[in-house]
Amino acid sequence: DPSADPKERAAQQFAREVAARLDADNREKKIDQLTVVAPPHFLGLLREQMSEALTRSVVDELAKDLTREDTAALKEHVASLL
Repeated sequence: DPSADPKERAAQQFAREVAARLDADNREKKIDQLTVVAPPHFLGLLREQMSEALTRSVVDELAKDLTREDTAALKEHVASLL
């Protein structure tokens, strides 16, 4: 969308790049199962870009921004997904 702000366009582009990389790894059988952790908005953008095959590989998601969490909190969040 040309009217979207530059920050949103950059997030959309990054979501396309991440999904393309994960898709390639999935096709090459480098991924059996995938757990996705991302802020809610970016998770939505990523879902829009994921292929059906890649989506089937997703076994769990955490829609949370963990970028400001310390190591102990990160371990706790990740442990809850395993």
